[in-house]
Amino acid sequence: MYVRHGLDADVYDTDFVPARKAIEMEERQFTGAPLWDSEGLPYFSEEDQKIPYLGTSPVAIPAWEELIKDRYFLVTEEEARQAWGPDYKKYYRYPDIPGHPGGYVGGLDVLHSLHCVNELRKQLFHKDRCDQSQTEHQKAVDEYHIVHCLEMMRQNIECKSDLSLVPAIWWPSLKNGTGSSFIFPEQTHTCRNFKKVREWASERYARTKRMGESKQLPPDSV
Repeated sequence: MYVRHGLDADVYDTDFVPARKAIEMEERQFTGAPLWDSEGLPYFSEEDQKIPYLGTSPVAIPAWEELIKDRYFLVTEEEARQAWGPDYKKYYRYPDIPGHPGGYVGGLDVLHSLHCVNELRKQLFHKDRCDQSQTEHQKAVDEYHIVHCLEMMRQNIECKSDLSLVPAIWWPSLKNGTGSSFIFPEQTHTCRNFKKVREWASERYARTKRMGESKQLPPDSV
């Protein structure tokens, strides 16, 4: 297992400084590659079917909620200046209250990106559950949100530009039995250990969890 810790890990100037201690590089085998049966229908392996985030599984919704919870926390004046530059004061600052200093509202981009993936997932699998009493205004906002999420994911994927080589497999049952190749993405990638990052974000959120009780904060849909 190839792992890099601490100062030997890949750290960038744009990484939030307090979160850098959570960076740990590792090689990770991706899962979820499509398999095809003799009728040309796709299926997941028995092992992949245990992945809680897939499709419309009863455990998918709580699994996703657990994955992206506690996304926002309070950022100090110095942290805000360091992360966002001299114009940092244009961003929203949670007000001070007696006994509890406020701070700027921020969150790690990886959790915002996962939130966007979840919004796309809900649009794909749960569109029929949408509130039929929605106003045209709310429908327009929801549609914009999906377009925003797609654009964020495009930029994020381009930014990371993973150069791992992905092969294809020939499946005789595809194309009505004439056969066709299909990508097989279950390859080894070099990644940051997300579990470490998720733990750091949860610990940071726990210090300012009172934020979630305020109507002045970004809603969960952000």
